[in-house]
Amino acid sequence: MRPSRGDLGVLCRGFLLLLLPFPSHGKDMPLGSTLTPGGNSAAWASPNSTFSLAFAPSPTSPSLFVASVTYAGGISIWSAGAGAPVDSGGSLLLSSTGDLQLVNGSGVVLWSSGTAGRGVSAAALQESGILVLKNSTGGAVWQSFDHPTDTVVMSQNFASGMNLTSGSYVFTVDRATGNLTLRWANAGSATVTYFNKDYNSTFTANRTLSSPTLTMQTNDIVSLTDGTLNAPVVVAYSSNYGESGDMLRFVRLDSDGNFRAYSAGRGSGTATEQWSAVADQCEVFGYCGNMGVCGYNGTSPVCGCPSHQQTEQRQQGATVSDAVAEEAPGGGARGLDPPIPGPVEDRGSFEKRNVFFHLKKNCGMIN
Repeated sequence: MRPSRGDLGVLCRGFLLLLLPFPSHGKDMPLGSTLTPGGNSAAWASPNSTFSLAFAPSPTSPSLFVASVTYAGGISIWSAGAGAPVDSGGSLLLSSTGDLQLVNGSGVVLWSSGTAGRGVSAAALQESGILVLKNSTGGAVWQSFDHPTDTVVMSQNFASGMNLTSGSYVFTVDRATGNLTLRWANAGSATVTYFNKDYNSTFTANRTLSSPTLTMQTNDIVSLTDGTLNAPVVVAYSSNYGESGDMLRFVRLDSDGNFRAYSAGRGSGTATEQWSAVADQCEVFGYCGNMGVCGYNGTSPVCGCPSHQQTEQRQQGATVSDAVAEEAPGGGARGLDPPIPGPVEDRGSFEKRNVFFHLKKNCGMIN
């Protein structure tokens, strides 16, 4: 009996489904496993598919791809090579020597875990979102939580000595004090610390800490722990503190230089801000770029440029605050990048005519 056209259609669809890449749910990825952009390889998934590791288009260059661990719905919590993008011919490879490598289309290794020859036998993505390179007995040789990019999730410990980075911004926890610190560290420029908050002294009378660790708790409390403390120090209560539900809670150093706490429902793909370290966004150094002016339009920060009259004031020797004080909508101008202290005449090598030119050039006032 010959199959009908309908039967052939069902058989063909079934065969095509077998050919499609499906996530590897909770399976160990053996040596030689490879991820590639474009859906030609299966994502590496945690046992219940809460997290997956796959390539996604770069947020800044859609034609390039970033290998990221994402929460169900697409929220990234870690990326290989701190988000280094590759072209469509790139890959993430667990090599035969046990090294996890991010490789671009020309074969150049952009990043690696540095675990070649250390006994790695497989990779696994766990339900907590941690990517682990394991040896033959199941012991962790390397794990992504020890090498964070810009995000810390529940059950992840962010210890002093670690960095979160986003563009030119860096977040750290000071080893001795436990202070949360935000810095602007652009290559070729002096490092600027614009946030250095002490949460420790209120509870511990400025006790010297040994190894403070920042944690996002499951009830949305951001806390600081240390071996010298009797109890965790509360850094922040998120605005939805104590709410239950199937959700991810995390803190992240955002590209605008602020450090924030978020929550996201499973599968929603949308994160809701619950707390921010820097309450006034205009206090974030460099937020408005070179020579920009930060102010407020209602409740939202806006960036502007000095007017021609104000740049003339600068050329004539006025201070930075004099030159831009009137520019910010809603009053108050802050956040110049980079700062030029005092009257222009005080900067021997920075001539007044150069200040005038750079103010206009960087703000698009001239070509």
